[in-house]
Order: sequence, then structure tokens, then C-alpha cells
Amino acid sequence: MVRSIVFLLGLVWFGLAPWSVLAAGDCGWSPDKTIDGRDGERPAGSADFKFDSRVEKFSSTADKYFWCIENRHQYFVTVFRWGNKNNDQLYYSNFVEPRKAVPTSGTFSLGHLIDIRFLKFKHTYENETHWKTIEVETVFPKILGKINTPSNFGELNARASFQLAQLTQATPYDEYRYLNGQIDVERLSARRDLFDQFIAYEPIILNTSTIVTIPTSLDTLYSIEAGKYEKYQPSDFIRMSVSLENVIQLFNGTRTSDVSLSVFPEVKTSINLKRAAEAISNVRIYSELSAVERASFRLPIELSARKELKQDVQILYSQNAEKLVYADAVFKIASEKSAFPLTQVPVRFLFSPR
Repeated sequence: MVRSIVFLLGLVWFGLAPWSVLAAGDCGWSPDKTIDGRDGERPAGSADFKFDSRVEKFSSTADKYFWCIENRHQYFVTVFRWGNKNNDQLYYSNFVEPRKAVPTSGTFSLGHLIDIRFLKFKHTYENETHWKTIEVETVFPKILGKINTPSNFGELNARASFQLAQLTQATPYDEYRYLNGQIDVERLSARRDLFDQFIAYEPIILNTSTIVTIPTSLDTLYSIEAGKYEKYQPSDFIRMSVSLENVIQLFNGTRTSDVSLSVFPEVKTSINLKRAAEAISNVRIYSELSAVERASFRLPIELSARKELKQDVQILYSQNAEKLVYADAVFKIASEKSAFPLTQVPVRFLFSPR
């Protein structure tokens, strides 16, 4: 457990991008790592918000993607969903309190695409018939979509990374690279000697992080679900930082793969720890992982089982890492008392098939 907690605590997932329309510290960009981004705003009417999607350099095996929305309205809590025509929650599903921002981030390989996607929103005092939709340019991983727009602005950002890889000194891993220069972990893991050498120098980290806004009572949750929550009170919610992480490393000469979940209040004080514990208990909050429809790999039961949300760093699953394959899933946090999802985010793991 110690080995995973060390990497989890060492992960930095908030920063700033130089050209973001969002305020410093709201969404997590690192100015020296940003590869590409698209942002915008909707300043008119009762829905006043900014949105941002971007990708930054994360490691030699993956890039990190961010989707972030800031609700600039003074009084209304707003629900947002960001995706494509087949899945309106593919990249982002959250509700955002007034004058606050909620980011979601995840690590993916193979490069990124840019294309028109759909951003849906409605206030919590509106029912399901009041969703509004705008079309926005969006940065997303290649594995989570394709180019649909017949124009030249959507393209795989591989050339620059590939050229950069060619300019660096030759390594034993060069034949195991994708076109964009990132390491193909699935292929490399089949070469035990090279893979051990690689993860001894650079452990592989796959991470998904988000802020979850949890209602502190069932009355608040039921009002949101019914489209009748109007008079916003900050005490009705507690913001939680949630991070799901898969670490592959060499530990005492053995390849290990651990999946851990970290859940704590965004502002970690004794008062907020108590408020969060009461909210999780009162509203019956749980987390759940489910494989995506296209997945050919079945998630281990230790991961797919529904779990009560706990404030802690928990090791959810451990195994020896042999001949790894990618597995795609959806991570959801919700209440046992409601069909309304509090958040839903895409996740990618590396597993050894049993």
C-alpha cells in the first residue's frame, strides 16, 4: 500500500494554462506542459459560464486531458454534460455551484483530436425538458471519439511529438513507440527485461481526477432530481476531490499494478471532514466502475463491485503486471437513493488478463 500512496500523494493535478479564459488555479493547467487547448464562454442570459478543454504532456506513455467549467452565475446551481451525439456524458458530467469551477482530468495515450462536440446545461430548478445545447470545439483523446466535422481544424496531434522523439537520443524502447512518440505499453510489457528496465526508471501512472459536488441532505438531492432546487445555500453542498489511479512499477524486483482511490474534501479541514462524512452517510453515496460497451476485457470483480464512498486512500485492486492490456471503463459517483448521477468520468487502466 505504501508504494501506491507515495505516487498518489506525489501527483500534482492542478495548475494553469497561459491562454485559458478561466482564472488561475481553477482547472489545473501547467503552462510549460500544455500541448493544445480550446476554450470559450457563454456570457448571456441566466446561464453564464466559461468552458475549457485541453491536453498537456504527462509522461512518456500518456498525455493528460482536462475538461473544466466555471459557473459565473451569482445564484443558480447548473448541471453540465459534455460529450458527443451518442454519449452526452462522455467527457464530463457534473453540476457546478455559483461562482465556482469544476475540473475533470484523465490520462490517455495515442494522441488527441479536436472537433465539434456538444455541451448541455440546465439549472437545478429546471426539469429534464429544459436542457439547452451548444456546439463547441473540444480537445479529446483519440480513443474517445473521431473527427466528424468536414474541415481541416480537427487533426491528430502526432507530428510534433514524433519529431521530438526523433531528435532525442536513441533508446532501447524506440521500436515500441506509437506514431506520436509515446511508448506502447502493451507491446513493451511482453518484453520482460526491457519492461522491467523501463518501469524501474519511470513507473507508469494512469490517473483520473475530478471535483464532486455532494449534496449534504436527501432533501437537497431530491430537489435537484425533481428540477426544483432554486435557493442556493453553500451549506447544502460539500466539494470532494476524487482521484482514481493505476500505478505500474517494479517493487522489490516484482512488477506490480495497483489501483487506488483517494477521496477527501477539496479543502481538508476537521470541519469539512466531519461535514463530508455526514453527507456521504446521509445521502448514501457510492462509487462504481463499469466497462464501456466496446471493451473486450472484463473488469475484475474487486473493481466492478459498487462501493460505499469513504474518505481515505484505498487500494482497490493489486496484481502482478505481466503482458498488460488496456481496459476502458466509466467511473460514476451517485446516491443509492436517486437515479441522478453526481459525476461520471472516463477511465483507462492497464491489467494482466487472468
